[in-house]
Formats: sequence, C-alpha cells, structure tokens
Amino acid sequence: MCPCLQAENKKIEAYLKTRCGGHIRAAYGCSLGGSFVGLLVARQNIHIAYGILGSSDLDQASPLAAKLQADFLLPLIVPVVRDGKLKAKFLQKRLDKHARELGDCVKAFLKMFGEARPYMAGRKLSTV
Repeated sequence: MCPCLQAENKKIEAYLKTRCGGHIRAAYGCSLGGSFVGLLVARQNIHIAYGILGSSDLDQASPLAAKLQADFLLPLIVPVVRDGKLKAKFLQKRLDKHARELGDCVKAFLKMFGEARPYMAGRKLSTV
C-alpha cells in the first residue's frame, strides 16, 4: 500500500477526531475515496456506522461498455454477496492470499461488502 495513502488517511482521522469526536454516521468513497473509507474502517480509529463504496466506472462508460462490464462483473460479484465466497476457485485463492498479505484492510472491505446472504439472487442488469 502506498505510504502517501496512509499518511493522508492519518490526516483524515485527525480531522474527524477533532471535528467529529471520532464518530461519523457514514463515509462514502468512490474510486480512490473508497480506498480511504476502507482504510478508515480497517484501522478502527474512527467509528463509522456505515461505509459506502461507490464507483463511477460504470456510470461514466458508454452504454455498450457498461453493459459488457455488467455482464462480466455480475457473475463474479453475486456469489461473494450471496455466499461470502468467489465462485471461481482460482480467484478465491487469490483473494485469500491477498487477505493474508494485507490483513485487516481486505477483511474490512469484505465485511462492508457484505457477509453471506443466501437469499440473494443474481439478476441481469440493464443499462439505460
């Protein structure tokens, strides 16, 4: 992980401790901002009731690119949300390896992303 990310995250934590008493209701991060939200959660120095990760990648894509990305990503994401594990064994092994290497950051992301939800069903996304 980039040392500059950690340094900036410490500044954010200091600000939140000073201005908010170390407690915030929600934190939203998109793209790089999502990395900061993940670090805040993983470091556990700030109490965050809700961590929201967003991405503008699909929003900014052309309708065709967004459809192709959704068609590719949905089958990968649904098993993680539904079962708590990736369906592809080689991807699950890579995720497990990264979780061991990066520790709390990956675990915090997966916890924010969701734990197993057996009632979840994958549905085809459509782009507008």
